[in-house]
Amino acid sequence: MGVVGYLVGILGVLYGLLNILAGLVQIKLKQIDFWASIAMMVGGSLIALAVITTAAGLHVLLAGLIVIHIVTMNNGVKVYGKLNPKHHLIRLAFSILLVALYLFK
Repeated sequence: MGVVGYLVGILGVLYGLLNILAGLVQIKLKQIDFWASIAMMVGGSLIALAVITTAAGLHVLLAGLIVIHIVTMNNGVKVYGKLNPKHHLIRLAFSILLVALYLFK
């Protein structure tokens, strides 16, 4: 595995773990619905799984990223009453970068 493979692995695992942690924190804070907290953790798990195993593949990575995007939009409306476009554009840019690196690893 080359440098890009290690980079996608590190970034994907960190991003996945951060989303899992966010889900756990939200379960404790109860600012969002329980299902949304679980979905954050599932999405984070799928992302981490996709970048550390060869069996999971691109479809699992995309599923994890899509789940995270949908849930974070829901959470923004639930917690703040609106979407934060800048936040979601940054997430989208990072997701595109992660998928691009995954494809070229």
